[in-house]
Amino acid sequence: MIPAAAIDELRARIDPVEVIGRRLELRKSGTSFSASCPFHADKTPSFHVYPDSRRFKCFGCGARGDVFAFLQRFEVK
Repeated sequence: MIPAAAIDELRARIDPVEVIGRRLELRKSGTSFSASCPFHADKTPSFHVYPDSRRFKCFGCGARGDVFAFLQRFEVK
């Protein structure tokens, strides 16, 4: 098992905009980045990535989490 401290260190070092941006076309929107959500049929960009908190949230389907949660959900779909 990977120690929690190692996971927390990785989480702090990973840029969510870079990782998620390799899979979605992100556009700068104020202090966040937005895109159409990959987890539901989205006609307008409701998916947001917040670099300061290193989190994402979809205001359409409610998906949220950190970069690890995004990758797990994105790779399974």
